[in-house]
Amino acid sequence: MRKLKFVSLFVLLTLLVACGGPVGESPEPRVTEVHLSETSSPPQSTATSTLQSTATLKPPATPQSEPRPSGDSGVLIFKENAFFRTTLTGDVLLPLFTSPERAAGEGPEAWRGLLVNPPRISPDGRWMIERGARAWWLVDLQTGEAVHKSEIELHLHRRSVTWSPDSQQFAYLDHQLHLCIYDLPAATETCLLEEPPFWNLFWSPDGAHIAALEAGEHCCTGDVWLIELPNGAREAVARYSTAPEPPLWGDLAWTPDGTGLLIKNVGETPAELYSLASGRTRTLPAPALNLSPDGDLILYNFARTGLAGVGRLAEPEPWFLPHDPACGDLLELQNWAWAPEGDRLAYVTPCLGKKSTLYLVDAAQEELLWTRELPDIQGRILLWTPDGEYLLLDDYRYSPASPVWRLPATGAGPLEVVAEEGLLIAVIPALRPE
Repeated sequence: MRKLKFVSLFVLLTLLVACGGPVGESPEPRVTEVHLSETSSPPQSTATSTLQSTATLKPPATPQSEPRPSGDSGVLIFKENAFFRTTLTGDVLLPLFTSPERAAGEGPEAWRGLLVNPPRISPDGRWMIERGARAWWLVDLQTGEAVHKSEIELHLHRRSVTWSPDSQQFAYLDHQLHLCIYDLPAATETCLLEEPPFWNLFWSPDGAHIAALEAGEHCCTGDVWLIELPNGAREAVARYSTAPEPPLWGDLAWTPDGTGLLIKNVGETPAELYSLASGRTRTLPAPALNLSPDGDLILYNFARTGLAGVGRLAEPEPWFLPHDPACGDLLELQNWAWAPEGDRLAYVTPCLGKKSTLYLVDAAQEELLWTRELPDIQGRILLWTPDGEYLLLDDYRYSPASPVWRLPATGAGPLEVVAEEGLLIAVIPALRPE
């Protein structure tokens, strides 16, 4: 009887080891292959430049069951070396696939790198591009799973990923600064091989062009290129001036109709507005931070004086934003945000030795709406909810463990906690109906 029990135990242990793999081995990150929506066909390229032969990837397999997306807006946060999606009220926390390097808190993929180069979310709110040391993943923001992995290494710096307006394609820069396009429905990648190498990509709202900065011999100047789609024809249209480290908001911005390109520039170089119709550029009063979402207003940064101003696109004489002159530079990395409709601008003035102040102005009417002191919050990260009803604030300081807050856009009412800890990365748009 004792021998029979020993044999049974040996057989059971053998089966467990065979099913579970080697004892103590770390599991690989799980990538679930799924069918992607085939709402548009991949572009048939007739590029004037030489293209790398298209790499056809293994078609994703359909899962046995896929949860129905909720479609609600959400918030992307980073805590404990992992990405999470939460609701605007913080009552649901969905873990998202995170690259092994970022999960280990290693190198440039540690949390501080997210402040200048966060993952890029598709316009329809469905997808996120996550990258590791030598690969990138396509992550489904509705399920949290990675549905595709590419062994192509993404360039780590600058704005190296941009989505098409229909969320069916995205362009990216590989580690050699070649421009590549991934097509979701076809699961194919196409890369441009010739010079010049690029950095910073911006897909136009009408889908007709990609604007890119040439990676010149010098760190901070070069040509602005327009790449026509789908044929790949390209042309240098202007010059740019940027900083050694890229601004979070990027060096270029398209007007909402895709007919104009804002070249923001830095330092003593004023911004320029390039017109695709005329092929000419117009010099603006100062370096620019961004356009309002409706394209009517430009936010200027007078870095030498520490001031900031807003001017109309047609009449760009700026209105200087109110702030406490005893504080330092008015606008920093991410302490300002346009309301979704484009008329209101919120910003926080961090001030050493005193409480920070949150301002809300009607930039279109050049009017201060309200101010509010922020107790124990410097408010270095500021975002709007998609409905324009709330402001989201975070104060990362020395770690991403600080809370994420929300405040009604009226300025009244208490600060509410959305997440007890985490770095506020982005607002995820509501999933567009099919």
